[in-house]
Amino acid sequence: MRILISFILFVVVHTAYGQVGLAKRALKQLEKGKWVKSAALVDKALEKDSLLPASLYARSRVLIDTANKRPQIDSAHFYILKARIAYDSLGEKAKSKHINAGIDSTALEQLKVRIDSIAFQRALETNTEAGFIYFLANYNTSMQVPKARSLRNALAYASAKAENTYKSYQLFMEKYPDAEQVEEARQRYEKLYFSKSTADGKLMSYLKFLKENPDTPYRTEAEVNIYEVMTADNHADSYFNFIKQFPRSRVRPRAVDFLYHVLKEQGKYLPKSMVTDSLARVIILEGRTFIPIMDNRMYGFMDTYGNAIIPPAFAGIFETELCGGIDRDYLLAGDKIIAPDNAVIYEGRYDQVTNLGYGLLKVGHDDKTGMVHKSGRIVLPVEYQDARLIKGALIAFKKNDLWGLKTVSGRQITGSSYTDILSQGAFIILEKENLIYVKNLNSLVVSVDNQKFDHGKPYEDFELINDNQIWMSAKGGETIIDARLNEIIPFADQKIKILKKGFLIDKQGQFYVLNENYRPIDKEPAFKASINEAWVALKNKENWLLYDMDNYTLRGRNLDSLSLMGDAYAVMYKNDSVAVVTREKPLLLSANEKVTLLSSLNAAQYLIVDDGRKKSIYNQLGQRVFSGSFDEAKALGPHYIIISQRGRKGILSDSAEVLLRTEYDAIANYQDGFVSLLRNKKFGLYNKERGVFIPAEYEKNVHRYNNEVFIAAKKERLGLISKENKQLSDFTYDDVRYWSDSVALVKTGYQWSLFNLKSQQIIDEGIKTLQIVGQAAGEQMAIVLRESGYGVLGSIRGQIISATYNDVINVGTETEPVFFAEKNIAEAGLYVVIYYDKDGNPIRKQTFETEDYPLIYCDN
Repeated sequence: MRILISFILFVVVHTAYGQVGLAKRALKQLEKGKWVKSAALVDKALEKDSLLPASLYARSRVLIDTANKRPQIDSAHFYILKARIAYDSLGEKAKSKHINAGIDSTALEQLKVRIDSIAFQRALETNTEAGFIYFLANYNTSMQVPKARSLRNALAYASAKAENTYKSYQLFMEKYPDAEQVEEARQRYEKLYFSKSTADGKLMSYLKFLKENPDTPYRTEAEVNIYEVMTADNHADSYFNFIKQFPRSRVRPRAVDFLYHVLKEQGKYLPKSMVTDSLARVIILEGRTFIPIMDNRMYGFMDTYGNAIIPPAFAGIFETELCGGIDRDYLLAGDKIIAPDNAVIYEGRYDQVTNLGYGLLKVGHDDKTGMVHKSGRIVLPVEYQDARLIKGALIAFKKNDLWGLKTVSGRQITGSSYTDILSQGAFIILEKENLIYVKNLNSLVVSVDNQKFDHGKPYEDFELINDNQIWMSAKGGETIIDARLNEIIPFADQKIKILKKGFLIDKQGQFYVLNENYRPIDKEPAFKASINEAWVALKNKENWLLYDMDNYTLRGRNLDSLSLMGDAYAVMYKNDSVAVVTREKPLLLSANEKVTLLSSLNAAQYLIVDDGRKKSIYNQLGQRVFSGSFDEAKALGPHYIIISQRGRKGILSDSAEVLLRTEYDAIANYQDGFVSLLRNKKFGLYNKERGVFIPAEYEKNVHRYNNEVFIAAKKERLGLISKENKQLSDFTYDDVRYWSDSVALVKTGYQWSLFNLKSQQIIDEGIKTLQIVGQAAGEQMAIVLRESGYGVLGSIRGQIISATYNDVINVGTETEPVFFAEKNIAEAGLYVVIYYDKDGNPIRKQTFETEDYPLIYCDN
């Protein structure tokens, strides 16, 4: 047995050695370029031992050799991998035999590297994702794997970009989660997915997107779009709703800022929980008046208490700011518009700023206009011809001579395509060439949610009836539209006349009267119609009807004839009877009585009935005011009638009372119940309600000082009298002006004095000039010039600032004055300026060089 085993091993070993030799011979033939012989020798060697590394190596060499017209890369790779495995399992003697044949681990590795390189080159030449996928699947131990993976990813990403859909990027990221393009792919995926999900631009799409994708990088963009739609009406409730739904949104501060100003416009306050630090600073300074100050040629602003609210830091301020009295919540500082807390609202050149309300400022420069919000946000760039705020929510902008519309929130409704856009009551009028479209705020706001903008029916003319009704006309007819854009009187071929309470409809000669509920007061049409302020007269086929305008009560029927006079009278004719209908009772007239209307501008109307012997005057209630003979009558104001008899005039009241007998040459100049009287070239004054009767004994018209004291003239000089015509002062003055109810300003020559009405004495004098500049707490204040200089005088407290200054100017407001008092020290080239509050307390003191003083001086 031992001898048998030894023999078998001898045979095996020598057989293996023999096959190595065949492989070696095959390789030599291959080196000589004899590919066919080499291949035959390899086949023979493999037939004898299919697992011999040398034979496997040789087969791989033959398959990949350049002499092979059709090299088999994958097969060569298969055999070299098999050869490496077999080689590793050889014993030392077998390996030694292979090494002697030139086949060792290095040769095997080199061949593998070569085959890998050829396979990689093949993938490069095909340059497809599939090619690199194949290479990576079958050559996963090659050194080209990282490069192949990178190229595969790049080709796959290029393909995803070419398709450019969120699904293509999603597929790429799922297939190759470790690719270097994943981050960019994710960004593109998010963008495209966001765009597709919200492509219709509707509010619900944005809300749904955020609900399904709460962590999207486009959250802020989605919230901006939601904000712009939800707050398109610029209404407080809309802002509250947005803030409630998105309490942590980056858009929340914007919503809070706009809400604050909307509430402020309504006289309401922002809830304390919403007040930010910046708003808190603004709120603290609300209602203050600001005055410019200057230090080292830098400008700032203080309040009326002398507190430097904005320290001097600006090289210039708007010229109008120099005169102070700034009681608004923005300041014009050079090329900036700033808030009272020194926050910048707008930075850039401007020459006009208008406060539009709702926190919006209209800014203009060089014929260009824009809008900014007081929170510092640009609402409309300064690049338009004009802009206006519509309904506190929409911005009408003009560009290329045409108008467009956008919301304050930032959404455009329509481009510049209208000749004008106007706000009329509850309506918004859009004019385009010769056509007119009527909309309301809601219809325009609704279109913001990407609804198609519908102009509606075109018209040619309009007239606002009241805030909630508008008359519209076009070819073919007229209509009345309400605030909801409903045709409350349908469009038809008709003429509509607007009545005090209702409408008169003329349909080709057939008349209908509609009451306030748009219902006809009579089922049958009328063929004639007449109206005044009190009555509606309608003629049917046979007779006339009379309706009360106030409630459309039928006041007369089956009338032969009917005529309306003035605003309040109707004259009815039936058979041989004649009656005048007034607001309260009818007046029966005889056939020989003539009726005329007594009417004057801005006066009540009366009716005159003349029977040939006497004339009677009736008021609008049917009450007889006067009966007798007179030459002429004239209505004066709401309650007086002037009667002329034999060239003399007197006054009747509208309640049949003789107020003044007919003994005056003229009665005229009605004002607030006062009338001037003229008799024998002398003037007097009368007012029934106030019990004033000043006889006509003065040289000029008597004027009111107040309701108890009057200014009259004698011998070309003025004096003061009571309403009972009692003399209160001498008639020695050239001018008299109101100072207080107890003290009058009187002027003699070039000097003003103070005259006490109670003591009837001069209590102050020597005033050269006097300028009333303010009124606070019921006290008038005036800057006066005396011999000693300028000062300030109060109508209650007297001297407030001593008259010792070279100049005094009010740089506050009329109700909260602050006085800028200056003394010039010419020798030192200095100006000493003291700012005083309304009580005469100094709140700021400064000294200016001669060349600096004009920079802070208000030359008003």
